[in-house]
Amino acid sequence: MRNTEARHRRGTVHRQLMLVLLLSPSLASANCTCEFSGDEYKAFGTRAACNVVMSDNDKTCNIAFAAVGASTPVLSSVVTSSVANYQQQAYEITIQYLQLVSKNDDAGLTNPKFLQPALLAFMRAAYLRPGVTDDLKGLDAAVSQFTKEQVDKISEVFYGKRNAFDGRQGNLTYSVNRTTVRLTYQVTGKNKVTIETTYMPVPEK
Repeated sequence: MRNTEARHRRGTVHRQLMLVLLLSPSLASANCTCEFSGDEYKAFGTRAACNVVMSDNDKTCNIAFAAVGASTPVLSSVVTSSVANYQQQAYEITIQYLQLVSKNDDAGLTNPKFLQPALLAFMRAAYLRPGVTDDLKGLDAAVSQFTKEQVDKISEVFYGKRNAFDGRQGNLTYSVNRTTVRLTYQVTGKNKVTIETTYMPVPEK
């Protein structure tokens, strides 16, 4: 029964994604990018709902779409709720996000009550993967605190009411612009982890 429900949720997400891509072709264009330490490789994601995590001295890149993609074993070591409940919430956030994008509902996308859990789930989808960092709980706590404390300012930037801003919060440095949140987490003696989430759809040029 659980496997059937999971397949149904995945199918719903895929149908919603196809609908949004049909209604908003710009989402399928390259925007968020993996910038590797060498010049041999480069990877691209979509113009929105794209999460990139660089680790291992910028040699490893994880890309996730919206809130879907976190590793189940890694999730179990971080989230306080059951993994099944968390995954259900991630699917629901993704579906709601896609519906808001398809309606061009910027007010809904930037509502802090939706934005905070959505940003956290988006970022987790990419960094809750094997091998990203050996300080995963520290990273997750820092990202959780950041989204809670900065969500109102992020909302205003995304909605166009406030200028872009940057700063530092503990081991986390951050920058926020009209479409994207970029975080760099670094603890002395450990490799840095860079997270970039393109949340608001990027206008086509």
